Amino acid sequence: MLAGANCRVCLQGPGQEELCAPCPCRGSLRFAHLSCVRKEFLARREWTRLTCSICKNEYTGLAVQEIARLALERAEADWGPEDPGTLVASDHLGRVLSAAGELDEAESFLKRAHTGLEQALGQDHAETLIAKSNLGVLLNSRGRFEEAEPLVQSAWEGSCRLRGSDHAETLVFAMNLALVLRELGRPTDAEPLLRQALQGLERDRGAHHPDTLAAASHLSNVLLRLRQDLGEAEPLARRAWEGSLRHFGPEHPRTLCASADLGLLLLERGRPQEGEPLLRTALEGFQKQLGEGHLQALSAAADLGTALFSSGRKEESLPFLRAALDGRRRQLGEGHLRTMASAHNLGVALADLHQPEEARSLLQEAWEGRSQKLGAAHPRTLASAQRLASLLKSSQDDELAAHVLRSTWEGLTMQLGASHPRAVEAARHLALWLARHSLYAEAEAVLQHALVAAQAAEAALDEDSESTSAGGCRSEDEQTHVGGERAARLLQEALLSHEFNAAHCREKLASSLRRPPAAAVLAADLEDLRLQGLRRAKRRARLLANEELAEPAAKKPHCAEDYERDHLHAQKK
Repeated sequence: MLAGANCRVCLQGPGQEELCAPCPCRGSLRFAHLSCVRKEFLARREWTRLTCSICKNEYTGLAVQEIARLALERAEADWGPEDPGTLVASDHLGRVLSAAGELDEAESFLKRAHTGLEQALGQDHAETLIAKSNLGVLLNSRGRFEEAEPLVQSAWEGSCRLRGSDHAETLVFAMNLALVLRELGRPTDAEPLLRQALQGLERDRGAHHPDTLAAASHLSNVLLRLRQDLGEAEPLARRAWEGSLRHFGPEHPRTLCASADLGLLLLERGRPQEGEPLLRTALEGFQKQLGEGHLQALSAAADLGTALFSSGRKEESLPFLRAALDGRRRQLGEGHLRTMASAHNLGVALADLHQPEEARSLLQEAWEGRSQKLGAAHPRTLASAQRLASLLKSSQDDELAAHVLRSTWEGLTMQLGASHPRAVEAARHLALWLARHSLYAEAEAVLQHALVAAQAAEAALDEDSESTSAGGCRSEDEQTHVGGERAARLLQEALLSHEFNAAHCREKLASSLRRPPAAAVLAADLEDLRLQGLRRAKRRARLLANEELAEPAAKKPHCAEDYERDHLHAQKK
């Protein structure tokens, strides 16, 4: 690849030192010796600027790490360790190390910058706000969302006061806040911030600026999570990918991120044959540029494994899913949400491949971790609980099975309402398990709770549909209206589901119109349960009656051992 290439600084070939591509420059300016880049940077003596003097973009890869460390070293020597310029250099180094996956070292430099700048310049100074937001972004990537939110929120609010809500820097802070809100499970709060950021950055910095492209990519990701308008999300993701490709080139980390985001979106839209090549490109690029253990490489491996699994190549997906889980455990720890996501995904794949023991262990790990981090009613927690419950049907661990089934029912009831079809189904599963273990009173209470809610929901729907009909008689149009509302509810459920599959959505909608009302199903279940209890009570009464009529028991006979011992004693006499 480097045949005939020369260093853009010294104009020499590779020789004793390999050439690298330190920035997005193209053509004859693409390659340079790292030592020449160092010399050029030292000659400029701009310790707070990590950008190429030609393309004006920040250095990338190993070059930017080398330059950032050198910048902080020289700033400390020239200005002193407490000078604001030195603290800005510390902030730059922390941000660069965070992108490289060196999270512990990055956090120390970012905390130093934030604390020092706040003391030197005040909490509302522009440089302090930047350091505060960068520290929040790092904590967000480490899964410490509760610590990250007040930092990015404060940085955004401070910039709104200092520069105004439409300033380009404020919009970047808004984008950082949206990323934290997304990870906290609040994509509806993140969406308007990202829309505002995208519109403002397009106006102030242009449609092809890297920050504008980042806003488009993040907005498409939030729309994907919301399942609101995937038709709007795809052009945004494609725009970010194509723009990054033109601006940075195919091997730049931002281009690889955009490639992975577009590939994942195409996968979710049921087009794995288009999404898989983009995910493979991202994975191979991250592994080459950043190493196999880098967080971006692990995310690309997880996405590719999911793509292969969704396209039916389940065995082929296992190495990628397992590599993502193992790497995230090493890099992020057991309690990180991305680690739990990998545990869930691998557990689902193993369950489908009939490896229930390991699948159960992984899904239990994901469910317990998500319950603690996100709460029992969070959609991700419920997804793990439902898959785990399906594996526990034949399990001997009754206590765990009861806990998971009850948690699933209570979570779905809290999230969607007791009359929602998924909550009703969870209630029926829990009641069935309780009845099988002779806990009839608890089973009846669960079904009764779901039945009352279902009857109330259906009565409200009937009242709405009858409000426009004369004499309370429902016309054919009104019946169609009721069926349409029911189909709309199912469509909303499908779109919000983490297991949404566009190919089967129409079939599910059609079958929903033929499904009997939830109240009727629950009433039948409750009647069956009461009949079971009645039959059981009658059987117990008969047994008690038979015992009372039986004759007094005869003297208890000796056991075989006692009889033999007595017989031998008689012979001795």
